[in-house]
Amino acid sequence: MNTFQKILGLFGITTIPKPVRNSWLPSFLKRGYAAANINRITNDWRPSSTSADYDIKAALVSIRDKARDLCQNNDYARKFLRMCRKNIPGAYGFQLHMKIKMKSGELDTPLNNHIKEQFKEWGRREFCTVTGQLSWRQAQHIALMHLVRDGELLVRKIYQKSSKFGYKMQILEPDLLDEKFNEKLSNGNMVRMGVEIDAWRKPIAYHLKVVNPETELYSFSQGTGERERILARDIYHYFDRERSFQTRGISWLAAGMLRLRMLSAYEEAALINARIGASKMGFFYDESETTASYQGTEKDSSGNEIVGVEPGQFEDIGRKRFTPFNPDFPDAQHGPFVESMGRGISSGFDVSYHTLFNDLTSVNYSSIRHGMLDERETWTMMQEDFIEGFLELVFRDWLEMSYLKGAVILPSEDWEIYNIPYFIGKRWGWVDPESDMNAKRGELDSGMTSLTRVCAERGDDLEEILAEIKDEKMLFQKYGVTVNYAGTAKPVVTAEVKPTNGKSVSA
Repeated sequence: MNTFQKILGLFGITTIPKPVRNSWLPSFLKRGYAAANINRITNDWRPSSTSADYDIKAALVSIRDKARDLCQNNDYARKFLRMCRKNIPGAYGFQLHMKIKMKSGELDTPLNNHIKEQFKEWGRREFCTVTGQLSWRQAQHIALMHLVRDGELLVRKIYQKSSKFGYKMQILEPDLLDEKFNEKLSNGNMVRMGVEIDAWRKPIAYHLKVVNPETELYSFSQGTGERERILARDIYHYFDRERSFQTRGISWLAAGMLRLRMLSAYEEAALINARIGASKMGFFYDESETTASYQGTEKDSSGNEIVGVEPGQFEDIGRKRFTPFNPDFPDAQHGPFVESMGRGISSGFDVSYHTLFNDLTSVNYSSIRHGMLDERETWTMMQEDFIEGFLELVFRDWLEMSYLKGAVILPSEDWEIYNIPYFIGKRWGWVDPESDMNAKRGELDSGMTSLTRVCAERGDDLEEILAEIKDEKMLFQKYGVTVNYAGTAKPVVTAEVKPTNGKSVSA
């Protein structure tokens, strides 16, 4: 009698019927997680414990190529890419705001405006990128598309003495980062998919493929076989990190990619079937064995016999009987099936179904409001990640070089104390303006928020708004117009009008 049988004997269990053996076991003898059990239902679910880099190395190129194909040819993938562009940087890109304060605690408005003006000038296409073709706003969009579609953003810093600011960017294709280069170097560092890391997994350098311009038209893989080692301090490499030991990024479309491709093929087959069903009406045929076999109407490029179809066409393949040809697909279940698949794909992309698939047929005010608010939280999180992973790094390097070049004048030589950028991305209007406005007013009245936060949620800067109001009041005063900005639901505008008789009246 083995130890297991002795333990069962303590509970008075001598034999266990095989079909119910698992259910007869005491609870402490069962696994703590039902999903961990291996049985006839879960026997085909045997994942292995592999590192993040192992999984990414095996799938990186394939996933990237398939994501690019989907974004080029699939409606929904292209829509998701556009949604990311519209909701992360937005139409106008991330806007820079500065909050540098003087020793008195007040905002240093002249210095803040000076830095913002110089950064805006650098954002022009002749200063921002080495090609002179992309402005700062356009560079943000290109960088984001690489991040979403290809899974990672790769940008090289270029320092040019001849440039006014001394600093430009070169946005690179992630293909240039040699994923096939994996080895341990003599200096003790390890190269993982083209990224050289130290013992702490900190990036030290990036090994980029040297591309032959003559073969670049066809493929990055047809390079010279040589690599260029660029120090990490001269590269921005950002991706959405899901595991702590992850060295390269994977496309944001990866989770819903397979289902999206299958749905696309399904819709294509349904469309072709519907087109054939609408075009071909039926066949005449002869059941006699002496009738020659049907030869089709034409042949394709491979010599296969095919049948051409046209609306209202009847094909004669005999002389006695008529058989209608009426494909009944897509049927009534087509719509619910596509919707079900669409919801799964939308979950994989972490966006709402009705937005990605342009389907508002089954939503009401409450459901669409909940979906929009949840989706906006996703966009806000992505914005913050993009700001920390790319924009703030760009500003830091720009500020340093601009100060050294004399393009930016700072009160102190320690330029690092002025490295406090505040980027604001796309903000969205209220779902229910009146209700949301009243809710914000209630939070303000109860001291639960501030005007600064309310303005920031809308993508505005309180100081800029107050400055505009001040300028407007001066302008109204110049023309004799009085505007009451606070205390009423609507601005009250009064103006002094002088009629021809010389008496003043209010209007």
